[in-house]
Amino acid sequence: MMKLSVFAAACVAVILSSSVFATDADSIPTQIVESQIETVVVYPDSAKVTRRFGASIPAGESTIRLDYLPTGLDADNVKTEILGAQSSAIVRDISFNHNLVKVEDHPEVVGLKTKVDLKSEEVKEVQKQLDLLKGRLSFAKSLAESFTSGYGSKDGELPTAEEIENTWQFYETTYWEVDSDMKELESSLKPLQEALTTLNTEMFEFVSALKRSTLSVSILLESTSAASVDMLLSYIVGDCSWEPVYEIRAYPEQKNVVLRYQVNVFQNSGESWNNVELTLSSARANTSSRIPELYPIQLNKLEPMMMRTMSAKSKQMEQDSMMVTAAMPVPAEMVMPSFATNYSSYQVTLPQTFSMQSGRDRKKSLIAEREVKGEFWTVIAPKSDTQAYLAAEVTNSFEMPLLQGDSVLFVDDQLVGRSYLSKTPVGESIELSLGVNENLTVERKPGKQNEEDRGIFGKRIKISRQYFTTVVNHSDLEQRIVLKDQFPVSQNEKIEVKTLAPALSEIEIDTNTGLFSWDLKLAANVSKEFETRFEVSFPEDWRIPQNF
Repeated sequence: MMKLSVFAAACVAVILSSSVFATDADSIPTQIVESQIETVVVYPDSAKVTRRFGASIPAGESTIRLDYLPTGLDADNVKTEILGAQSSAIVRDISFNHNLVKVEDHPEVVGLKTKVDLKSEEVKEVQKQLDLLKGRLSFAKSLAESFTSGYGSKDGELPTAEEIENTWQFYETTYWEVDSDMKELESSLKPLQEALTTLNTEMFEFVSALKRSTLSVSILLESTSAASVDMLLSYIVGDCSWEPVYEIRAYPEQKNVVLRYQVNVFQNSGESWNNVELTLSSARANTSSRIPELYPIQLNKLEPMMMRTMSAKSKQMEQDSMMVTAAMPVPAEMVMPSFATNYSSYQVTLPQTFSMQSGRDRKKSLIAEREVKGEFWTVIAPKSDTQAYLAAEVTNSFEMPLLQGDSVLFVDDQLVGRSYLSKTPVGESIELSLGVNENLTVERKPGKQNEEDRGIFGKRIKISRQYFTTVVNHSDLEQRIVLKDQFPVSQNEKIEVKTLAPALSEIEIDTNTGLFSWDLKLAANVSKEFETRFEVSFPEDWRIPQNF
């Protein structure tokens, strides 16, 4: 596959101000035409750009040329389509050339340079006026000072009091007039200088991108008669991507959750997307479609002599080979959301036109927003953390799956933190962690702690543990809490664990892990105490972990 450089050129909605005809060495007329980006499909690893243009072509063969296209486009994925023609016109060939256009000839560069020159002249004109005023003030000041230095005397006589007064009056009047005019000019100079800096920066960035945008695409057409054609040109460019990002606003009292499905779009193709129709697709245009294969694992006896005589270089090559094989990653599944689906991918088209300049920045756009009912509760795990954490469960009511991505969390419009959402198909539930519930306080205290009891016959050791957890609801609302604790789990028949409190009928327990939880409603402004108690016994000559 022939690929051009990755960085693409900055483009404008209109490439040239008018169509231009030229003639090549074979006398085939060439028409340089305007084009405009109409649609962009952004993939997780690239983008498909579609331009529209029209031309009036003569009978026979002729060439339509589009200039200043991104040099990063994939030459094997350039496609053209004739939307309409008054006669039978077909595309015969598409060719590429990097040397037909010059950066300084680009109409937007010419326009920017004209703006810079005009703004520079404005700055210079104001600066000249300031210099004249400064000179006038300096002259008046020098004249006033001359009397104190012996200047201004006539035939050895000192200046009269009237002359001194007139000189000072001249200096004072000049000072206030010049000071007022200078302040006015300086206030007008600052915005002019800022505007000039902005224009210079804009031109520098545009020209820097455009220097990599010297690609021309020539389309050879053949028509049975003169005709007007309306055409599309589409191509794939790299350095573009998108990812989902969510905003979750929870309102526990109303049992409502607002889900905002947003996307971050990145594009450094070199082109400017101005008022385009943007579609986001999960398909990976630049990813290999090769189906993975499994190869036979062949085992054989290792000959000791062969291993001993193997050279150090051979051993290193073998180790490197094994490391590469073991480290080969399995591509992570990344299916992106969409309002429309095909057999293997999703697509979503933004309802509004989209504009974005090429660069390293990202642009966030809202795809959809849903308000749904949620189930709220507070999770407490006092053995590891005495904070109470608010949680909620909602259903994905969008027309597309939620993809793995970052989310920003709000409770009652107050920022509480950030989280990460896993992939959730349409109609399935999502569990959200919403930060600390400040209206609940938790205290955990040890009760009776019998460290060692050898029993009557002294053949086994028994250890007793007791803990009390107190939860206080300081709010005026009833709250659902899920309090989690655990019993130790025996991995040997000689180690016995006896659960004493709570009763198994009061809790939900996983007998394989010993993890259990109370799930209950805690009334407003009340407290409740929970007891966890158990005994562990084992042979007296054994030592076991006692981190319980």
